[in-house]
Amino acid sequence: RYFGLIAQDVEKVFPEVVMTSNSNDGQKGLSCIGLEAVVVEAITEQQARIKVLEGELKKLGGLSGNK
Repeated sequence: RYFGLIAQDVEKVFPEVVMTSNSNDGQKGLSCIGLEAVVVEAITEQQARIKVLEGELKKLGGLSGNK
């Protein structure tokens, strides 16, 4: 199974990882190396936020033993 991203969609959020060809066709591509760093950082931030929210739920008694 393969997954992909549309360069034009990524460009709206992270233009620094999108390259446009030098020809007149306007083809765009992604620099996977630059994108990987962005994704890892986003996942790290998301996991930190999840831990905070789990702590808040636990304080409120809404998380009973679930991880």
